[in-house]
Amino acid sequence: MLKPALGLALLALVFARISGGYFTEVDRDGPTQIEGLTLRYAMPDGEFVERRFVDEHSAHWKIIGGPRSGDSGTEQVSIRMVSAGVYFVNRVEPASGETVSEVYNLAAHTVSIYVTRPDPDDPLRRTEQSSAGRLEIVESAPDQSDTGLMSAG
Repeated sequence: MLKPALGLALLALVFARISGGYFTEVDRDGPTQIEGLTLRYAMPDGEFVERRFVDEHSAHWKIIGGPRSGDSGTEQVSIRMVSAGVYFVNRVEPASGETVSEVYNLAAHTVSIYVTRPDPDDPLRRTEQSSAGRLEIVESAPDQSDTGLMSAG
């Protein structure tokens, strides 16, 4: 019979082998909420977006550069924290029926966006598009001041 410490050590070795031979470290210093943060990100098409997460159900956005510069609005969103500093945000555009899913990785300073929309040639099908970009935290939520994130001055 294995002693508990030896059993845990063997389990750790098996996990390390399965995960590619190394242990991945989790960033425990990530924000505990995205509400109150203002983020800016650049998309590959040259568009620059600023998004403020007002609360757990809404976000205000503004295009600050690119072909639609000056456009803005507030939209209803669904937000889920995936892990420390990583958030999944989803919304449905009421007018077009597009679904927009975004993953904000605040530790890696990236955003990944996946959009599906009705196919104009076949109403039973949808088309899809994905893109990714870099992001920066422009303003931290008031209760996130101790996370090490820089606030706008």
